Amino acid sequence: MTGLLDGKTILLVEDEYLIAIGAKSMLQRLGAGAVKMAHRLEDGLLLAETEAVDAAVLDVNLDGRRSLPIASCLHERNVPYVFATGYSRSDLDLAGEPMLLDKPYTLDKLEDSLRRAMDRPQ
Repeated sequence: MTGLLDGKTILLVEDEYLIAIGAKSMLQRLGAGAVKMAHRLEDGLLLAETEAVDAAVLDVNLDGRRSLPIASCLHERNVPYVFATGYSRSDLDLAGEPMLLDKPYTLDKLEDSLRRAMDRPQ
């Protein structure tokens, strides 16, 4: 299947195992060549700092800690990312206009959010 992410490497940071497995499957259906997964803030930050990734999907809340350091690292590396969250935009108090993907999400919503994030100037 060809898609938005054909052959691309995607960073997925999600602390809920079942959500992570579902999201990985969706990313693969969109054509991702590789999905680098992390379930904790520290692991996600290490991958963001050291791995060559084309885009990322970040859970905002990782076991009570915000994924903002990962987002900052990706921003510095000009890597587009999407925050996946069950919180409303007003509850998050995030700087700028980050791309938000409301949980629970579908394949179509994930694809649309990633497309918009990847089309934005970095």
